[in-house]
Parts: sequence; C-alpha cells; structure tokens
Amino acid sequence: GNVPVQPGTIYSTFPQNKLENGRIIVSGITDKIGGVLANGVFGIIVFQAKAAGLAKISLEFSPGSTIDSNVIKSGSSKDVLDKVENLEIKIQ
Repeated sequence: GNVPVQPGTIYSTFPQNKLENGRIIVSGITDKIGGVLANGVFGIIVFQAKAAGLAKISLEFSPGSTIDSNVIKSGSSKDVLDKVENLEIKIQ
C-alpha cells in the first residue's frame, strides 16, 4: 500500500510509516553497527493542496521524551534531539 513518507538517505528501515487520524507516524532505524550520522534526508512527504492559504506542519516534541520526535544515540536509549522546528507553508 501507499506510505506517507518515502524513505530518504539516512535510515535503511522504517518500522512505522502510516497515516492515522490525520497524523503521520513514522520511525527510521539503521542496521549499521555504530549507527549513522543523522545528517541528510530522513524522508519525503508529498502534500496535495486543497486551497490557497497557510498550511501548518508541526512535530510532536518534548526534550528528553522518547515517545515523540527524537534521535537516539547509538548503543544507548538517550534522546539527543534538543529541538525541532515546525513549518508553515504558503499555498498560492
């Protein structure tokens, strides 16, 4: 079936990749020993505009939480992500 996020260049496996109640739920992992440098494209999402105006995209994030947006240090369970930035798109 269709998945909401097309894999990018960082992670080789996406154990979760679904659209549920208007939310995209996605996770990426690697099988490389020692992990990967999380610098690159996580994934690609294609949206279809319904009308002109502003569209807001937000990420669920709380510092230190591992049940939202996070990056886990290889060999640990430590969330090393310290901030995320939401996105606002102007559709013309």
